[in-house]
Amino acid sequence: MNTNDLVDRVLCNPGKIAVIGASDKASRPVYDVMSYLKSVGVQLYPINPRLREKEILGEKCVSSLAEIDDPVDIVSLFISARFQEGLRDELNALSYKPAVWFQPGTKNPSLEASLREDGFEVVSDNCMKVAHLRRCTVQK
Repeated sequence: MNTNDLVDRVLCNPGKIAVIGASDKASRPVYDVMSYLKSVGVQLYPINPRLREKEILGEKCVSSLAEIDDPVDIVSLFISARFQEGLRDELNALSYKPAVWFQPGTKNPSLEASLREDGFEVVSDNCMKVAHLRRCTVQK
């Protein structure tokens, strides 16, 4: 899997992205990235158990991936490795295999390797907003 292919296929088209670690605070990097992605047409699904039922950028926040009815193209992580326990099981419980995008600061080599073994596409230590700006806004 090539990161550029995933960006072209999902971010440039745009796709559906679940954001684990979503925040309603405009000062947080996750909010900035979500706001940008929404502005370019990406369908967002914010996930944060502490903000369940609240709206973030007009989208209702849920507690887990299992609460999202539609299959998503990418699960984007904005939580540090210490909060990623159980994520492998949660992803494997889905009836489909979204790509898993580890934003900068969320790197977890053992989980990344496990997810690759399980058949997931994995992007590590790469910002979705920067990737979109580099690949999708360039005049071709």
